[in-house]
Amino acid sequence: MYGRLQAQRDRLRSAGQANRVEQIEIVAEITEAWQKSRRDYVTAHISGSLVDYTIDETGDRLVAGSRTHPRRVEEFWTFMRPAGLNFWMLSAIQRLATSPVEEPSP
Repeated sequence: MYGRLQAQRDRLRSAGQANRVEQIEIVAEITEAWQKSRRDYVTAHISGSLVDYTIDETGDRLVAGSRTHPRRVEEFWTFMRPAGLNFWMLSAIQRLATSPVEEPSP
């Protein structure tokens, strides 16, 4: 998982772009935990909204996303570690839905 996220960041950097995430409003709830093959696993349901966009770093030009309109997120994040008192590592993200948050009516 780390390698995939690192590669995504490297692609943006080589293109002179940067991803920005702001106005993060999320709730996380543990949905399951288990042990298998001497490893501990835990999955959390992550839901809420955030503003997520990509800019061109040289001119601060918007490349993707929106600086003003939040989008909904709903994902399951699974973490794992060797059994015992060890550091947790993110092992998977399963995205369920993403959509813009509707603007409130005046």
